[in-house]
Amino acid sequence: MNKNNNAKGLVDHLEQEISWIDALNTLLSEEKLVLATRQFDKLEDLAEKKQKLTNELEKSAKLRAELISDSSSNQDPKTALNEFLKNTSAEEARQINLLNTKLAEKLTYCRELNTVNGQVIASNIYTRQEIVNALSGNKTEAASVYTANGDITSSSNTKHHEEA
Repeated sequence: MNKNNNAKGLVDHLEQEISWIDALNTLLSEEKLVLATRQFDKLEDLAEKKQKLTNELEKSAKLRAELISDSSSNQDPKTALNEFLKNTSAEEARQINLLNTKLAEKLTYCRELNTVNGQVIASNIYTRQEIVNALSGNKTEAASVYTANGDITSSSNTKHHEEA
Protein backbone atom coordinates (compact mmCIF):
# COMPACT_ATOMS: atom_id res chain seq x y z
CA MET A 1 0.00 0.00 0.00
CA ASN A 2 1.39 3.40 -0.78
CA LYS A 3 1.72 6.20 1.75
CA ASN A 4 -1.46 7.97 0.65
CA ASN A 5 -3.48 4.76 0.93
CA ASN A 6 -1.96 4.11 4.36
CA ALA A 7 -3.14 7.50 5.55
CA LYS A 8 -6.62 6.93 4.11
CA GLY A 9 -6.70 3.49 5.72
CA LEU A 10 -5.79 4.96 9.09
CA VAL A 11 -8.46 7.65 8.76
CA ASP A 12 -11.01 4.94 7.94
CA HIS A 13 -9.95 2.87 10.98
CA LEU A 14 -10.15 5.85 13.30
CA GLU A 15 -13.57 6.89 12.01
CA GLN A 16 -14.89 3.34 12.41
CA GLU A 17 -13.48 3.04 15.92
CA ILE A 18 -15.07 6.37 16.88
CA SER A 19 -18.39 5.08 15.58
CA TRP A 20 -18.04 1.88 17.62
CA ILE A 21 -17.06 3.83 20.74
CA ASP A 22 -20.14 6.05 20.28
CA ALA A 23 -22.28 2.91 20.08
CA LEU A 24 -20.55 1.48 23.15
CA ASN A 25 -21.11 4.72 25.08
CA THR A 26 -24.79 4.55 24.14
CA LEU A 27 -24.96 0.98 25.45
CA LEU A 28 -23.21 1.99 28.67
CA SER A 29 -25.70 4.82 29.13
CA GLU A 30 -28.55 2.35 28.59
CA GLU A 31 -26.91 0.02 31.10
CA LYS A 32 -26.73 2.86 33.62
CA LEU A 33 -30.46 3.49 33.16
CA VAL A 34 -31.22 -0.23 33.46
CA LEU A 35 -29.24 -0.36 36.71
CA ALA A 36 -30.92 2.77 38.07
CA THR A 37 -34.38 1.38 37.31
CA ARG A 38 -33.41 -2.11 38.49
CA GLN A 39 -34.38 -3.83 35.24
CA PHE A 40 -31.73 -6.49 35.74
CA ASP A 41 -33.26 -8.84 33.16
CA LYS A 42 -31.95 -6.53 30.41
CA LEU A 43 -28.32 -6.67 31.55
CA GLU A 44 -27.41 -9.90 29.76
CA ASP A 45 -28.50 -8.57 26.35
CA LEU A 46 -26.55 -5.36 26.93
CA ALA A 47 -23.48 -7.35 28.00
CA GLU A 48 -23.59 -9.38 24.77
CA LYS A 49 -23.84 -6.22 22.66
CA LYS A 50 -20.97 -4.62 24.58
CA GLN A 51 -18.84 -7.73 24.07
CA LYS A 52 -19.41 -7.69 20.30
CA LEU A 53 -18.42 -4.02 20.09
CA THR A 54 -15.32 -4.47 22.24
CA ASN A 55 -14.24 -7.44 20.09
CA GLU A 56 -14.56 -5.28 16.96
CA LEU A 57 -12.62 -2.47 18.65
CA GLU A 58 -9.81 -4.82 19.66
CA LYS A 59 -9.49 -6.21 16.13
CA SER A 60 -9.50 -2.72 14.64
CA ALA A 61 -6.93 -1.45 17.14
CA LYS A 62 -4.59 -4.31 16.17
CA LEU A 63 -5.04 -3.55 12.48
CA ARG A 64 -4.47 0.15 13.15
CA ALA A 65 -1.27 -0.64 15.06
CA GLU A 66 -0.06 -2.80 12.18
CA LEU A 67 -0.90 -0.05 9.71
CA ILE A 68 1.16 2.62 11.49
CA SER A 69 4.06 0.52 12.71
CA ASP A 70 7.17 -0.09 10.72
CA SER A 71 7.45 -3.87 10.71
CA SER A 72 11.20 -3.62 11.18
CA SER A 73 10.96 -1.88 14.56
CA ASN A 74 9.23 -2.36 17.88
CA GLN A 75 8.23 1.22 18.62
CA ASP A 76 5.72 2.31 21.17
CA PRO A 77 2.40 3.38 19.57
CA LYS A 78 2.98 7.11 20.01
CA THR A 79 6.41 7.00 18.39
CA ALA A 80 5.09 4.79 15.61
CA LEU A 81 2.27 7.25 14.93
CA ASN A 82 4.69 10.19 14.85
CA GLU A 83 6.90 8.32 12.37
CA PHE A 84 3.86 7.45 10.29
CA LEU A 85 2.71 11.07 10.23
CA LYS A 86 6.09 12.21 8.88
CA ASN A 87 5.22 10.38 5.66
CA THR A 88 1.82 12.02 5.21
CA SER A 89 0.71 15.40 3.96
CA ALA A 90 0.05 18.19 6.42
CA GLU A 91 -3.71 17.88 5.85
CA GLU A 92 -3.65 14.10 6.38
CA ALA A 93 -1.58 14.51 9.54
CA ARG A 94 -3.97 17.16 10.86
CA GLN A 95 -6.99 14.94 10.15
CA ILE A 96 -5.37 11.88 11.74
CA ASN A 97 -4.34 13.84 14.84
CA LEU A 98 -7.84 15.29 15.14
CA LEU A 99 -9.46 11.85 14.86
CA ASN A 100 -6.92 10.32 17.24
CA THR A 101 -7.67 13.00 19.85
CA LYS A 102 -11.42 12.53 19.39
CA LEU A 103 -11.01 8.76 19.82
CA ALA A 104 -8.97 9.23 23.00
CA GLU A 105 -11.59 11.57 24.49
CA LYS A 106 -14.42 9.17 23.69
CA LEU A 107 -12.45 6.26 25.12
CA THR A 108 -11.88 8.17 28.35
CA TYR A 109 -15.61 8.85 28.65
CA CYS A 110 -16.30 5.18 27.87
CA ARG A 111 -13.95 4.05 30.66
CA GLU A 112 -15.64 6.43 33.11
CA LEU A 113 -19.11 5.12 32.25
CA ASN A 114 -17.92 1.53 32.47
CA THR A 115 -16.24 2.12 35.82
CA VAL A 116 -19.37 3.66 37.34
CA ASN A 117 -21.58 0.87 36.01
CA GLY A 118 -19.13 -1.74 37.27
CA GLN A 119 -19.14 -0.21 40.73
CA VAL A 120 -22.95 -0.19 40.80
CA ILE A 121 -23.06 -3.83 39.72
CA ALA A 122 -20.44 -4.83 42.31
CA SER A 123 -22.34 -2.96 45.00
CA ASN A 124 -25.60 -4.67 44.03
CA ILE A 125 -23.95 -8.09 44.11
CA TYR A 126 -22.40 -7.37 47.51
CA THR A 127 -25.70 -6.09 48.92
CA ARG A 128 -27.62 -9.10 47.63
CA GLN A 129 -25.03 -11.45 49.13
CA GLU A 130 -25.31 -9.68 52.47
CA ILE A 131 -29.10 -10.02 52.36
CA VAL A 132 -28.84 -13.72 51.52
CA ASN A 133 -26.36 -14.22 54.36
CA ALA A 134 -28.58 -12.37 56.82
CA LEU A 135 -31.71 -14.27 55.79
CA SER A 136 -29.97 -17.63 55.92
CA GLY A 137 -28.47 -16.92 59.33
CA ASN A 138 -24.88 -16.90 58.11
CA LYS A 139 -22.56 -14.63 59.99
CA THR A 140 -21.75 -11.58 57.90
CA GLU A 141 -18.56 -9.61 58.05
CA ALA A 142 -18.79 -6.29 59.77
CA ALA A 143 -19.11 -3.35 57.43
CA SER A 144 -16.37 -0.75 57.31
CA VAL A 145 -17.45 2.77 58.21
CA TYR A 146 -15.74 6.14 58.45
CA THR A 147 -15.18 7.65 61.88
CA ALA A 148 -15.48 11.36 62.67
CA ASN A 149 -11.72 11.65 62.02
CA GLY A 150 -12.02 10.08 58.56
CA ASP A 151 -10.48 6.78 59.63
CA ILE A 152 -12.00 3.49 58.55
CA THR A 153 -13.19 1.14 61.26
CA SER A 154 -15.24 -2.01 61.35
CA SER A 155 -18.85 -1.42 62.32
CA SER A 156 -18.48 -4.22 64.88
CA ASN A 157 -16.10 -1.91 66.79
CA THR A 158 -18.64 0.88 67.11
CA LYS A 159 -20.73 1.21 70.26
CA HIS A 160 -23.96 2.60 68.82
CA HIS A 161 -27.06 0.43 69.24
CA GLU A 162 -25.34 -1.79 71.83
CA GLU A 163 -27.02 -0.24 74.83
CA ALA A 164 -30.51 -0.53 73.38
